[in-house]
Formats: sequence, structure tokens, C-alpha cells
Amino acid sequence: MKKLVLWGAVQFFASFLFASSVAAADGCLVSDCHADLALPKVVHSPVSEGECESCHQATGAKHPGSAKGFKAVARGGELCLQCHDDVGNEPNRHGPVRAGRCNFCHTPHASDNPALLLGSGNKICFYCHGGIERIVKNARSQHAPVAEGRCWDCHKPHGSEFKPLLKDYYPAEFYTPYRYENFALCFRCHDDRAFLYERTSEATSFRNGDYNLHVLHVNKAKKGRVCKSCHGVHGGDQDKLILSKIPGFGSWEIPINFQRTANGGTCFVGCHKPKTYDRLSQQQILREQKTIFGQE
Repeated sequence: MKKLVLWGAVQFFASFLFASSVAAADGCLVSDCHADLALPKVVHSPVSEGECESCHQATGAKHPGSAKGFKAVARGGELCLQCHDDVGNEPNRHGPVRAGRCNFCHTPHASDNPALLLGSGNKICFYCHGGIERIVKNARSQHAPVAEGRCWDCHKPHGSEFKPLLKDYYPAEFYTPYRYENFALCFRCHDDRAFLYERTSEATSFRNGDYNLHVLHVNKAKKGRVCKSCHGVHGGDQDKLILSKIPGFGSWEIPINFQRTANGGTCFVGCHKPKTYDRLSQQQILREQKTIFGQE
């Protein structure tokens, strides 16, 4: 009988403590202590729902009055993984995820940025990736997703099957057979018709009359050039994301000098003689057709 009474008292006291902790959690945002946590645009759901005990537990120290009154129920990224258990399962993981430092990118309570990020747009990425920031700032032409702060158009922020955290496969080699899946990342935004039709008047502006120069360079059974053979993935020091030097074979960097005109341009490159193209001039097409399209 004494054990039964003691057990009932323990249950009552435990329920009282639980009710008190929930009430305390509900009061965290409206009190004079933590009201500021509800002010930003995006509030972490445990905070907005008054479930502070999902992440914090009482230590027995007086609270309020002591910062040591509560502690996290787990350390670092282990705390986040209690709810976000789908993060970090990919073979290639973002460095902060691998190190369990979610706080490098996210704030735990509330933020004015989506996904509780510490910065907006590409700023959050540039906190660590300063080299890419310099490329973008010094570029004459910038890749739109990077310039507009949408790095996640191409990259997955936590982890990916493909390096470097790409959403789809993209070849690391200079040459690759032309297949849709080899350019799947680019085709998320770019129309693959620009690489299908040998002759077109609208699928691409990189054409000599209606001869498609993208097809000439890329659409080959064995040695198709990948996009980065000419273009910078983040930005280029010439128009159209074209780089003046491309890593090619060994230590040699392939030089490219692109001179743009109203209806086309001229390419002075290390891999073939200077070639001029013009989208309107049929005379130019007839003159250059043999030298451009007769060579691999």
C-alpha cells in the first residue's frame, strides 16, 4: 500500500513538472526574457509552437536568473539530427554538415532569411567560399544563378550524390560523349534543343547563319566538348561566360580571345584557327562552311 501511494505521488509530481515545463515554454516568447525570438520573419517551429523543451532541458539551476538554467539536450549537429534525420545521408556531404556545425549556416531560433539562414542569397555561401565571390565580383559576365543569389539552383546545400554537391551529374573530363544525362545539370535551365539540331534559326544564338555551332562543339559520339571547355561555371572574364584561359591538357591552359560583334563574333583560340561566325550573313556561311564544319 505504501508503494502504491508513493508511486501515485511520483506520478502526480512528474505530471506537475511536465505541465510546468510546457507552461514555461509557452511563456518564453511572451515574457520579458525571450520575446525577441518571435520577431523575425522565420521562426523555428519548436520555438513558435512553444516546444522549447524539444531542444532544451532544465539543469536544476534557477531560471530565469541564470543562463545555466537550461542546456541543449544534445551537442552540435546531433541536436538537429533528432528531427532532421534526413540530412547528411548522401555520400558527398557539405563540410559544416560533416563536422556537425549546422550553426555555420543556420540560426537555431529565428531569422529574417529562409530556412533560418544566417545570410541572404549567395552571401551565406560567400562567408566561406571567398574564392568564388572574387570570381563573381571580377567577372565581366556572371552566371545568373550565382549573381542572383541562387547557388542552390545547381548545388545541394547539405549533401549530394555528385561532387561538388551538384544536383545532377556533370562530367569532370574535358571530353565526353553527348548524351542527355551527361549534361543533366545544365539542362535543368538550358534547353537541350540548342545541342540537337545541326541547322536552326532559333534554338541557339551561337550559329553561323543557321549552322549550329553548339552542335559542332558538343554533340559528338566520343569527343564532345563539355560546357566548361569555354565557359566559366560561376562567371567569365569575357562576354557569354567565356574564360580567357581554360585548363586543358597537363599544365597547358588553352587561351581563348572572344571578340563579339552585333550578329556573332570571332574566336581566337589555342585549339583551332581563328573562326568568325555571323547569324545573318549567308555569304559568311558559304565562305566558312568548309573550314568550320569540315574539321573535327
